[in-house]
Amino acid sequence: MSVLSSTWSRLWRSCRRNLIFTRKTMVCRSRQIRKRRYLIADLRSDFVENVNGVLRHLGSAAPRDKFVLRFDLCQEQAHAHADTWVNFCAASRAKHVVFDFRPGPWVLAELCSLPLHKLSDAGGSPVVRSLHIMSASLETPPAPGFGGFTNLKELLLDKVVLGDVGWLLASCHAHESLSVMRCSTLQSLSTPRRLRRLWYLSVHLCKEMQKVAVQAPNLSTFKFSTSNDPVSIVLGGSLKMEDVTLVLRSMKDRVDYVFADLPSGVPHARKLSVDFMIDTSVRELARFPTSHFTNLKHLILSLIIFALIGDDTAGLLRLASVLELAPELPPPHRPHIHLKKVHMTGVYGYSNLLKLVLHFARNAVALERMVVDPVSRHATLRVSRGTILTRDVLKESGMKGMSVVYSALEK
Repeated sequence: MSVLSSTWSRLWRSCRRNLIFTRKTMVCRSRQIRKRRYLIADLRSDFVENVNGVLRHLGSAAPRDKFVLRFDLCQEQAHAHADTWVNFCAASRAKHVVFDFRPGPWVLAELCSLPLHKLSDAGGSPVVRSLHIMSASLETPPAPGFGGFTNLKELLLDKVVLGDVGWLLASCHAHESLSVMRCSTLQSLSTPRRLRRLWYLSVHLCKEMQKVAVQAPNLSTFKFSTSNDPVSIVLGGSLKMEDVTLVLRSMKDRVDYVFADLPSGVPHARKLSVDFMIDTSVRELARFPTSHFTNLKHLILSLIIFALIGDDTAGLLRLASVLELAPELPPPHRPHIHLKKVHMTGVYGYSNLLKLVLHFARNAVALERMVVDPVSRHATLRVSRGTILTRDVLKESGMKGMSVVYSALEK
């Protein structure tokens, strides 16, 4: 006990309002140093024993601001003590609750079932303000008597097994932020009612996700990433959408999805950033869209260009369709009066890309610096042929103020 005295004394002073149970606060560091081969099973047992010891001494009568439990527990240990920990949260009326039973990368093993319904009675819980659940499974539908979280502002689900999120938000009147990540069983994300205060929505790498349809008239930030087929996004009612970021991690051409399907999903976005792949061998025009980006002012396209033949870049012309989808973007015949910096990577032999470089150089009247880098940011490529072509074309153009980067190629 003497070894733990200093650690426990520091912890005890902070226990009046905030309970933080992690490896740093609950496992004696000096013991780990002395026993280099200290097994993870022993660490887990010590963690559980220390947490339960603290809870027994503190009691649940005093209200708490924060209850955080984050440790790599096996399914059996987490399940055996989950009821005790959730009951303590409910009794102490904790406002900010975090349960993370297995921090780290993807989890394939069976997850602990978390009795989340105990945090709320039939009338709903007005106490919980933020709820972070990681590496656990939740009952769907919830157990009888679950009234929801009436004042929940922030919900984060990471590596959680559940079939629906709507029941967690059914009673929310103050919800502002919703993040769903790596929930492999979740097929759709929808809300049973309007979330008028929701301004932030993030959905990342949910393997089975097919549809995102959230009723949030004041939503301003939406972030989404997937490695599967395109997902149906329905956020047309979000009139105050400021920033939309999408990462489509698929080795398939996604031009049709970006330019034909996406405008109807987020038509009011003012800033749009999309990372996707384009196959230059596909020369058909993009499908005719049913909607437009009515307020788009700022567009960022991060492209992975797939081409079997170096000069076969005709498929890139499909990108021109974005000019018709976004009427608020400056027309192509106007000079780029505000463009000051241009940085292009992966320009290693596509003649059409070099023409685009010259277009910027001629029309960007305020251009201060241009960098044309033959090296791709995704991989190091053999670009000696492209280097020669780039140097010749740019030198013959007679343009000034260009900086062509070859330092990476000289190594």
